[in-house]
Amino acid sequence: MSTDTNIRLKKSILHKVGDQPATPSDDLPTPVVTNSFLHKTVHAAGHDLRSPLFVIRAYSQLLQKTQEKNVLDQGLQLMDQATDRMEKTINEFVHLIDLYTLPFPEKTSVSFETALETAQFQLVKMIHEYQPTFLFDFADFPTTHFHEKYLIDILTYLLDNAIRHNTDQEDLIIKVYSKMINNKVTLIVEDNGKGIEDDPNKASNPFYTYTKEEQPECVGMGLAKVKAIAQVSQCSFSLESEAGGARASFVFG
Repeated sequence: MSTDTNIRLKKSILHKVGDQPATPSDDLPTPVVTNSFLHKTVHAAGHDLRSPLFVIRAYSQLLQKTQEKNVLDQGLQLMDQATDRMEKTINEFVHLIDLYTLPFPEKTSVSFETALETAQFQLVKMIHEYQPTFLFDFADFPTTHFHEKYLIDILTYLLDNAIRHNTDQEDLIIKVYSKMINNKVTLIVEDNGKGIEDDPNKASNPFYTYTKEEQPECVGMGLAKVKAIAQVSQCSFSLESEAGGARASFVFG
């Protein structure tokens, strides 16, 4: 095919009938994932996968040179922890990409209280260990138009985040309630913990670590997934923090 033919074909693709410049269709969804976001997420995932690989490689080399039982036991335990961390990182990364790439399911009327009970059941081990006090109020707005599984996921991630980042708070209180803000039903989860030590806007980035010292149990993508759910469902999500607590707001569109 000649160069001139290629040019004409490219021009025809860029124009509609009548040689009018092509304009984006209103029916096409607006992309919610930028190249910059994907770049940062992939590199963050790569970092979190390489760290346990270094542990596995180092101890596999050490174990080849020793017969000491305590060293063998410690090395095998650390290698097992490293593989668990790798598996969690891969699963969370795949789930985040799924949220952005799969069609959002059909919305129905769902109960906040039922979703909260399911979320608490999923976190029963953590709740039993740290014994937070839960206060909830859905009396004025008991339901919302959304997808049930995604509502459960939102509550699970927000409760997990509130507990996990305040494990040293003996009197941790987590309030969960719904209210109307600007004519839109809003789900709010707030706690009386230490708040977010960094910029709250950064806390919803994938693989965000909330302290300067890397603590694997406090590294994850729960808030990033809540943000993703908000973006793909035409809703909005925000975090606020101050001394003595943090508040997460999910506004249903």
